[in-house]
Order: sequence, then structure tokens, then C-alpha cells
Amino acid sequence: DKNGGRAVQICKTIAECEQLIAENITHTGNYVIQSHIHDPALTAQGHKCHAKFYSLLQCDEDGISWKLHTYKDAFLATSPNPWSSCDITKDTQVTNKRTKRILAGEGVEPSWPMSWYDQCKEAVSSVIGKAVANGKLLGRPGKKQFEILSADFMFDTSGS
Repeated sequence: DKNGGRAVQICKTIAECEQLIAENITHTGNYVIQSHIHDPALTAQGHKCHAKFYSLLQCDEDGISWKLHTYKDAFLATSPNPWSSCDITKDTQVTNKRTKRILAGEGVEPSWPMSWYDQCKEAVSSVIGKAVANGKLLGRPGKKQFEILSADFMFDTSGS
């Protein structure tokens, strides 16, 4: 029940969040509270959207050297309904429908400008770098390894 935004709960206030947590005493997992983006980037049709960014992480046979390759293309995921800050339904606020492959620099709605790619690449590189530095990613000597991973990025109208 956690894929595709089905486990997402949307609240207007912190008090509503606290009430949901208190009512769900059987849930022993963690909660993530994310603030609302006041001016999200929208498609030409007015739907909230995010970019799904893909990377390939490789570890050399030495078990120490890591290389991160990032794809310049991404996928655009949108919400089913046009966006409104007043409408807190999942079909308006949750961007889970992967609708289109977007190419770097292509003029889709919204465009996938190189500045977005650069921000995504920097964020993923930073997280992977910290994981390696803190011993959270450990290679196996004598074996080449790889992982394909994705990360979702939501931008606002200013491109940040």
C-alpha cells in the first residue's frame, strides 16, 4: 500500500498530522512530514509534476572505487487533476503518474532545462558521496557491482 502515493496522507496543519499519528497507533513505522511547495512547477495543462531522475552506480573490482553515471533524460510524473493550493485531495497533490519521458533541453511542459538536470545530479552525487564516506556503501573486493536507482525531484516555478 506504499507505492504510487496510496499511503500518502495530506493535512493542512501540524495538528491534523499529529491527530493522524495518534489515531494510527498500530503503525510502528516512521512518518515523513513534508512541507507544501507554494508555487510548484506545473505542466501546460496546470498539473503538479515532478521529475524522476535515473542514475547508474558502479563499484570497481577493488571494492573501493565508485562511479556515478547520471542520465540526462528523466520521466515526468504528474497528478491526475489540475493543481490548486486549496484542493488537498491526492488526485491534485500527489504526482505519481509517470506520463512522459523528457529529454534534456527538450521543450516539454514543463521543460527539462539543464539547470534542473544539474541540480538533480549534484543532489544525488552528494548523497552517494556521503554514503561512501560514512561507510554506508561497501564494495566487495573481486566483484564488480552496480545499482540502477531513481530519485524524484519537485521544482517550484523559480526552478529550485
